[in-house]
Amino acid sequence: MKKDLYIDFDGVILDTISIIYNLMEEKKINKKDFLEAFNFIKELDWEYIIFNAKEINNSSLTILKLVNSKLYNLSILTHVCSKKETLIKGTYIKRKFKEVKPIFVPKTISKTKIVNPKDSILIDDFNGNLKEWQEKGGISIKFSKEEERDSSYPVISNLEEMLYQDKIKVLVKK
Repeated sequence: MKKDLYIDFDGVILDTISIIYNLMEEKKINKKDFLEAFNFIKELDWEYIIFNAKEINNSSLTILKLVNSKLYNLSILTHVCSKKETLIKGTYIKRKFKEVKPIFVPKTISKTKIVNPKDSILIDDFNGNLKEWQEKGGISIKFSKEEERDSSYPVISNLEEMLYQDKIKVLVKK
């Protein structure tokens, strides 16, 4: 039976986070103040961000390979702060990955409240999401652009690693 695989968008598929953090720095927005950061992100020009964000490690091609491999039921599970962000991300995802279902989660709600994580895999760059996922019986895999050794989760730096059965068995251990 195929496992459900959920892939985060920001920081895994596109490097939108670098752009957002640079804009926050320019405007002197405190990233650690959730409300201040949320309100800032809510008003961003998401067309500009998506257009200028770099793809991370050939993620588009790899997602298409994952779809064609038939190894997983694949979805993109992403937090959003506004309708504008949802619309722009949705357009991008549908254009790039016709067979992949996008799932948009309001930033104030846990991803685990929208989909059932039990025995499903989440690839995410944010430890908070991974922790919640694992606590609800899911399989958490940390995505990091650079090799990261200090994670309490299995780490990948390229989505292509999910294509290799031996690697998957080591990561998933279920």
